[in-house]
Amino acid sequence: MGPRPEGPWQYGGTILSKVSGLNVHHSIVEWRDRWVLFFHLWPPEGPGQRRVYAEYLDFDANGNILPVQVTAQGLAR
Repeated sequence: MGPRPEGPWQYGGTILSKVSGLNVHHSIVEWRDRWVLFFHLWPPEGPGQRRVYAEYLDFDANGNILPVQVTAQGLAR
């Protein structure tokens, strides 16, 4: 976390824990007045075909991002 994109930064914790395979190439964007984490996972059977996911971000009272729970519904929840 930091006051500006250039820092200084302070570690704020993990927002997306390893699910199955690897979590890679994420992006956070504001969409329809909500913040969304887009990312992809390798399927459990291994590299070859990535699966794309999107989950809403939720925040605590201090504005910190809460850990993301990967769901089958994604943005449909």
